[in-house]
Amino acid sequence: MKTNFRSRVFTRAYEIIKATGKAFAVCISKAWALYRLTKQMKANDEVSFAYEKKDGSLRHAYGTLKNVSQFV
Repeated sequence: MKTNFRSRVFTRAYEIIKATGKAFAVCISKAWALYRLTKQMKANDEVSFAYEKKDGSLRHAYGTLKNVSQFV
C-alpha cells in the first residue's frame, strides 16, 4: 500500500510524541519541519539545520541527502 506524505508526517509526529512526551501541536510542527528539511536535503547540496539533543541543548549542523543511496 502506498502512503502519502501526510500519513508519513503524522506517523512521525506520533513517534515524536512517544519519544519525547511533548504536546501534539509541538510534535506535528516538528514532523512537518523534518519533512521539509528532508525534501530540501535531497534537492540541495548542503543544508544548515539545528536539532535538540537529549539534554535539551541545540546542535547546529550541515548535511545533505543528495546522491545518497536509500539503503546505506
